[in-house]
Amino acid sequence: LFVIATLFLVHRLLGLEGISAPVATFRLIRFIKENDIDIVHLHNIHGYYVNNSIVRFLRKAKIPVVWTLHDSWVFTGSCAYFYDCVKWQNECNNCEYIDRYPKNYLDRSRKMFRKKKEIFDGEKWDVTFVTPSEWLKNIVARSFLSKQEVVTINNGVDFDVFRPQSSDKTRKKYKINQNTKVVLFIAHDLSDERKGVRILIEASKKIVEENVLIVGVGNAIEELESMENFLQIGFVTNKTELAELYSMADVFCIPSLDDNFPTTILESLACDTPVVGFKVGGIPEQISYGCGKIVDKIEADELAIGIKQVLSTNYEKGTIRAKAEELFSKDIMIDKYIDLYVDKLKG
Repeated sequence: LFVIATLFLVHRLLGLEGISAPVATFRLIRFIKENDIDIVHLHNIHGYYVNNSIVRFLRKAKIPVVWTLHDSWVFTGSCAYFYDCVKWQNECNNCEYIDRYPKNYLDRSRKMFRKKKEIFDGEKWDVTFVTPSEWLKNIVARSFLSKQEVVTINNGVDFDVFRPQSSDKTRKKYKINQNTKVVLFIAHDLSDERKGVRILIEASKKIVEENVLIVGVGNAIEELESMENFLQIGFVTNKTELAELYSMADVFCIPSLDDNFPTTILESLACDTPVVGFKVGGIPEQISYGCGKIVDKIEADELAIGIKQVLSTNYEKGTIRAKAEELFSKDIMIDKYIDLYVDKLKG
């Protein structure tokens, strides 16, 4: 534990990303060797549980790799979400988002940008990067990974779990009147600036007369406790309960300022609930076919207008779910990954 804590602190304090979890990484490499693994699928490796040496090993061993990018960390000097910054297109330096996920206290963005470029894009290796959105695929094409193979495979959702349900029980549980319009908002950390809760708070003030209640799922923040049209219910980890909440909502609002291809949107659509979100990242790809509203400007006034528009729209029952199931079923996602694995193994 002491070693783990020390490496964590070094990572945070000195900005030296990719040095965490040496023991876990060694064990993973040993497992791959001992079991003669044919293909490796990477996801995020910036969560302190594996370090960059796994990539060096895979390149040297010539093991085919599928690497799904859930954010932009792989090709930036530090940040997972670059907002309006474009330094990553050439070389990161003087990072203005160093205090955001994954947080560092010392700016080593230039050093880590060069190190990542060397490790992830050095000599040719057998890797296919997968992006859940076309938006991120286009971003990758502007990064130092532009010469690598990149394909898009949308995230999928379990339509057996996330499905429309009666809202009577859920409204009764949280003492919500049947005539009250419910706007659902979900974030692991409601205080995370990237999740846009501040804008949603301002937008809520402009629809207070509409008999609207905003229900927040995630860690509670004190500021919302005193607001009459907000209800915080804390963390919900049970998927069935989440499906009940999506089904109870009249609209799911995702005011993220930067995002890739949020699964929460797919879960809402699977429950036949329309979505409102800003025109950022891959969000327009998820709700661009008549199942909600894309808000062009990241402003509270515009978000309030978007919410009211969706609340006043009569969506034909079942149409939102049907379209989502056609595009975003987990079975579609699984089949595409299997096809990719087969192609990689064929060489």
